[in-house]
Amino acid sequence: MQASPAQKRDAANSIFSALSAVAKTTEGDDQVQEKTGTKRKEPEPEEDVPMGLLPVEEEPLDWQVRLRKLTHASSALAPMTLDTVFKWIKEAVEDPDAALSRDVIRKGVAELQRRVSKGEPVSEALFRSKHDLINKLKESGLADLAEEVDIAMRASQLAKGFARNVQQACLDGQTMESMDHYVKTVVRGCDRKGWMMRRVFIHHLSQVAARSLKAGDQDAADKAEQSLIDFGTVGGWPYIISWLKETPDPAKWPSAEVLDQLGTCLPSRSPAQLFAALYAILSSPKLGCTPKSLVRIEKILARNVSQAFNLSTVEHSMPLIKEIAASGPIISARFKTVLKLLAVAMEVREASGNLQSETWQKLLGKIQDLRAAVDVKTSKGWQQLTMSEVDFVEELKAVAERSLKMAMENEEVLRQKQELVQHGQVQERLEQCRLAVLAVANEDGLKEKTKAGLKICLIKMKNLHEAMQKVEVPSPFCTEAWNIGRAAIQDFSESDLRCCKAFQWLREKNLGFCVRLLDSCGLLEQLHLIRESPQKLDKVGLPYRCCQLLLATAEKDALSKDTFAPKLEEVPAGWEQNTSRHLNLQYFQKEGQMQWEWPLPVNLVPWRNDGGVDGSTSEQWQQQDEDHAIPEAKHFAPDPSSSVTALDDCPYKEGSRCLLCLEDFDDEHESSSMHGQHMKFWKQITDRMAMLCLDLEKLPQDGYRQMGLASAWRGELWQALRVSPAPPKSVLAPFWQRVVLRHLAPADSTSKNDRETAAGLQALLKEALKAARGAGNESQETSQEKAEKDISAAVASLDKRVSGLTNISITPAVAALKDLRLTVISSSLYSSDTRSDILDHALKALRQAEAAIEQFCSQPAFHVVVQSWLEEKRLESCLPLLSHRGVLTAIAKGEAVKADAAHGLPTHFSETLSEAWHSEGALRLLRPRRSPPDDWELVFSRSVGLFYYCHKTIDGRAQWPYPALAENETKGSLAKVPNILDEWTRGKPVAGNALYAEIASKGEPICLLCKGQGLEHFASAGHSENIAIWSSIQSRLSEVEHGLNVQLTLVTSASSLTSFEMAALTKAWLHEIQHTTLEPADSDDARKQQVSRVFWHLLLAPWSQKATQLVQVQQELNRALTMAGLQEPKWSELEWQARVPPQPHVDFPWPRVSKLKLPQSTPSEVYDALSAQALKSEGITAKADGTLWCTYCDKAVKQLSAHLNRIFPEAMQHIENGIAVKAVVAKLKSEGHQMRCEGLVLSKRRFHCSLCNTSGNWKWICDHRSAPSHRDAYNVFLQSSSPAAAQVQINNKKFKEAELVAWKKAMAMDQAMDKD
Repeated sequence: MQASPAQKRDAANSIFSALSAVAKTTEGDDQVQEKTGTKRKEPEPEEDVPMGLLPVEEEPLDWQVRLRKLTHASSALAPMTLDTVFKWIKEAVEDPDAALSRDVIRKGVAELQRRVSKGEPVSEALFRSKHDLINKLKESGLADLAEEVDIAMRASQLAKGFARNVQQACLDGQTMESMDHYVKTVVRGCDRKGWMMRRVFIHHLSQVAARSLKAGDQDAADKAEQSLIDFGTVGGWPYIISWLKETPDPAKWPSAEVLDQLGTCLPSRSPAQLFAALYAILSSPKLGCTPKSLVRIEKILARNVSQAFNLSTVEHSMPLIKEIAASGPIISARFKTVLKLLAVAMEVREASGNLQSETWQKLLGKIQDLRAAVDVKTSKGWQQLTMSEVDFVEELKAVAERSLKMAMENEEVLRQKQELVQHGQVQERLEQCRLAVLAVANEDGLKEKTKAGLKICLIKMKNLHEAMQKVEVPSPFCTEAWNIGRAAIQDFSESDLRCCKAFQWLREKNLGFCVRLLDSCGLLEQLHLIRESPQKLDKVGLPYRCCQLLLATAEKDALSKDTFAPKLEEVPAGWEQNTSRHLNLQYFQKEGQMQWEWPLPVNLVPWRNDGGVDGSTSEQWQQQDEDHAIPEAKHFAPDPSSSVTALDDCPYKEGSRCLLCLEDFDDEHESSSMHGQHMKFWKQITDRMAMLCLDLEKLPQDGYRQMGLASAWRGELWQALRVSPAPPKSVLAPFWQRVVLRHLAPADSTSKNDRETAAGLQALLKEALKAARGAGNESQETSQEKAEKDISAAVASLDKRVSGLTNISITPAVAALKDLRLTVISSSLYSSDTRSDILDHALKALRQAEAAIEQFCSQPAFHVVVQSWLEEKRLESCLPLLSHRGVLTAIAKGEAVKADAAHGLPTHFSETLSEAWHSEGALRLLRPRRSPPDDWELVFSRSVGLFYYCHKTIDGRAQWPYPALAENETKGSLAKVPNILDEWTRGKPVAGNALYAEIASKGEPICLLCKGQGLEHFASAGHSENIAIWSSIQSRLSEVEHGLNVQLTLVTSASSLTSFEMAALTKAWLHEIQHTTLEPADSDDARKQQVSRVFWHLLLAPWSQKATQLVQVQQELNRALTMAGLQEPKWSELEWQARVPPQPHVDFPWPRVSKLKLPQSTPSEVYDALSAQALKSEGITAKADGTLWCTYCDKAVKQLSAHLNRIFPEAMQHIENGIAVKAVVAKLKSEGHQMRCEGLVLSKRRFHCSLCNTSGNWKWICDHRSAPSHRDAYNVFLQSSSPAAAQVQINNKKFKEAELVAWKKAMAMDQAMDKD
């Protein structure tokens, strides 16, 4: 029954009076009671309750029974009433002497609290008697229990007021004016009295929040919502927040439903701390459930926290976020990243005026770490927070990056200012160091090529390196100086080793005596340069033979920089190799000593003696060679005390003794045969020295001094004197000691001739020559007039022979050259102290003839190089024409080529050649080959002064021109192209149609283009692709034909062309036609190679070898292109017939039904004795040569028992193959006639597919038929609209029945043979 207004008014007054008393503070005790919530009002006088109003029930009188019932009251089926509990407590208080009275009191108070906390109503009678009970409890010393009873009764009284909707008690019954009083009385009273009353108020608060969202009564909802707002305005929410932050006994907490309802219905404008506290409780595992309001609370908290992500207000938001994060462990863990983010944001804000890049780099690192820490995989409620975190991180990142950029720009400005201050000093220092390096090194290496010079350069380089480190980007001039210095150090450190290797290489070529001369010209270290730049030897002063031999050998050995380069594996043992950090160059250490020079390998001879000059080892080796060859030469050394004039008359005579014969010199001895023989050798070596002196005339007489010049020519003279026929040692020794060494000894300071100059050396050699000839009979010398006459005649003969040199006239020309040389050296004019005009004219003619002969002989060598270049460009066929028109001669001489030199050649020939023989073209860079072919050797003629070529055979034939001439003249014929048509099955061509389409004897069409058979093939995709290749060749040849027509018109109108030129042009055009046709054959595409070769042999090869006239080539090419454009036959007009099925045992094996049934224990003799019929049952037949062949395994049978007895692996494989063969044959029986319609045929135990243009073993026909490639090709064929495809469909329909009958007949016939 609903209470009357009067009753409600009385209840409200009693509640407010009780709560007001609770809310009052007492002096000195207010603060403590505020914390504990134990303030209570004075007990009211207990009113007597009429006994008739109390319920009557049978009660146990035993305290033990009552204690047991109170203890188990929560689980009792029929719980006692609150009045009974209250009565038992009161009676226990009144009987304090009872043993269990206090236990009954405590259990009773606990039960009272439990029942009240669950919302069980308390009767008015109990409310009126509570004061009496409380007072008795206090008197009994149980003040704590009295307090608990008081709070429980007050909580029940408050809940009753809330349940009756008493306006003064309910939150939504308050106005803005009464709300402050309400908070100070009701809320504050609940705050003081603990969780019993707090729980009641929180339950009421959740109901008010629920009413604010209740639909249907908008006025009540608005009133409830406004009351919640006013409640927060007057400071009510802090009480609720403080309650929720406490951790009371879960039994005293409001129920999960109440808290969930509160979290669901509270206005979102409520304090975030309230939602945080609710979230901490609702997410606690102690509740044992998952409230539905968690997602809403998460969203509200996320929205509130997201507002804190603002750099301008982050300091003010930080306390709130910390307070929210401190609400509980779960929310604290979730807000850990938020707090770090806000902390970093505060650092960013504090560093806003900081212009140090290091600070911003650290902050940027922290921001990036935070971005990685943000968990994007979060619950639905926190998604907005996560997104806000990501956005705020990006915002902080942008701010940090922008600030970092500004800081770096500011630092850069400061750095630039500092650099501007120091720039002048740094640049000045850098320039000084650069100039210092260039002062000691240049592109040629160290200026002072000594260890002291190296040490100075290293110091300068170190200073330059330190100066360059002080600038970010050194200038190109500094880099260039650095590279020059580094290269100079590297060259010096490798110089000694390179020179030693070069010396060793020269010694192997018998040119070791040229070392000092090459070194003085700076070529010994860089000997490889002469290969690409032979002109570097022009002014060195080497003897002609040595110079040409050096160039030829360098070319043959492919001399390069790496030939003499140091190698780490050659470093001797004991040396430690290290790398300089600054220079990145190797240096070496041994026993604590460091050096930059590469140590010499053990087997390498030093090129200088200890303490000697560079190249001195070569002179020592030369001296040892001389001493070894003529050990007795020292005995013939002149007496140092004797004067020079004492030896002028007869150098081989000493006193009255002949040094040649070692006998007394008298008239009888002089006329003796032995002395005469020795004098012939003496004259021979004298003439050789004269020839060498004549060769020395080639050197420029400019007085330029070359160290090692005398050493080189002395070594060459030593080589010349010892060539075959070599003189006896008795003649060579006195000549070398008393003639050569006497004049070519180291120069005396008093001598007027310097042997290290060409003029001085020539004067010394002439003095030696005069001394050698002074021993001759004066009557043998010709007169001056006769000498001039002889020289003039020899010059005239030479001029006549040299003009218009050919392969035939070259030998007489060389003979005339030799005659002039001998005439000059034997004349008195040459050994005279004065030079005559006739002698100068003869020497000039001699040089011109030598140059002409040398040029003529080197032309084939140049042709070889040009031939290689033309072959590379596919222009080799035009070499004879270019040679005939003087193009090669003009290029060799460096002259301009005639404008019409390429007249008549194909267009791309002319374009390529015109570009190549331009002033800087490829042909201008070519040089004649100097090294002879492998089967030839280069031999020097001392009498002629030139090289000739000798074949390395028994006959030893020799020739003056380069030996490749005859070989090059035979080149230029058309290349042989393999004729693949000879290996293919051919038929008869169809007149008036494409040549590649032929008809076989059985009426089947054959495609020579694809090596395919069958009408289906002509409708296949592969055939179409080959037709496209055929057409492309035809198109390219049409362009060639057009160019040929144009050139033929020009050539015909020009009457100046010789028959040789016409023949050469014919050959060139044939080569162009062949190259154009076979151009795809050079690729890796086998299809293009096949089509191009078929095109060549069908249309071009038959006449290409026979065509000798350019007009004939033009006519034949025109006819070939006309035939190439012919169409394939009109298939509908041909006569067709049913296809013949394959024959068993011929086109494929036929397995027999019967087979051998022999046990495994059968001896091998039984297998060897099997009949032919028995072997056929296993697929084994005998060949014509008597060998056995297994058609199942496709191999020869060596031993029948091993092939048929199952105990052998070979026999098991035979069984498997037999099963496979039978499966294929069974497939052929049922589907064989259909395979033929798909382009598959069997012939001679191989299958052929006309659609795929492939073939293979007959057993693979079924696998090929089911392959995806064949199915695709067949589908393309079915969709083809070509005439061949249409005719195939017509033939299939026309001959379907006949072919099926023939197929079945063939199979049935063979089955009958099987039964036999």
